[in-house]
Amino acid sequence: MPLRPKLSLSDLDAIALVDAAIRNTGIFKQVGLRLEKMAPDEQAAKNLIAAFHDKRCAPWCTAFLLGCIGHPAGYQTAKDILLSQAGQLSESYAGVAMAQMRGVEAYDDLHQILLSDQNYERSVREGAAYGMAHVAATELPDDFLAAYDLERLSLSIVSWEAAKCEPQDEWLLSVFNGNKPRHNQLFCAIVAYMVSSNSNPCFPGNQIAAAVQTLLKDESLFIPRRRRNQLQTWLEAR
Repeated sequence: MPLRPKLSLSDLDAIALVDAAIRNTGIFKQVGLRLEKMAPDEQAAKNLIAAFHDKRCAPWCTAFLLGCIGHPAGYQTAKDILLSQAGQLSESYAGVAMAQMRGVEAYDDLHQILLSDQNYERSVREGAAYGMAHVAATELPDDFLAAYDLERLSLSIVSWEAAKCEPQDEWLLSVFNGNKPRHNQLFCAIVAYMVSSNSNPCFPGNQIAAAVQTLLKDESLFIPRRRRNQLQTWLEAR
């Protein structure tokens, strides 16, 4: 009897792909890429959720694959994983998965988790933030700034995600504040990320450059040497 040819991932439907990833988590990324190209499959999501509850699939893998499947049937499970503080990047995967499944509709849920008074681990709030960033709502920079003021998010995450939004100079100047060192550190970090990804030395504008120049002269303000040098180089190139 001739041997049946071995199937590749490209031959499998969503349900079979999920089953393959459950049996071998080493292929989770390849499976995820295939699932993202397919229409959201409710049964694949339900099978994955069942495997998660039966402890046949780890929280991180479940969250990642639910996001790739993209069917809203997995939304509550992804939210539960985010709040479970299971570790192994499960929170980061879960926050993004919620956004992948519900888009803008997930933003309010994620925002509430981010700013919640609950004693969540930092990883939970960061997972919610990554989900919010995936939605890329126009209010993201303001919401992240509020989270930073409440010490819900770190400078590195807020500055990176805010810079990716390419905020206008007016918004950047609202962050700059001579009486708030934490705001000024954030301001410098955002501008540094922005200028590192843009070849136009005149972007951001003159008011931002003047503010940066003022802060670089402030010896009481801590700015990491690498960031300080980067900003100085940008100023000299203008």
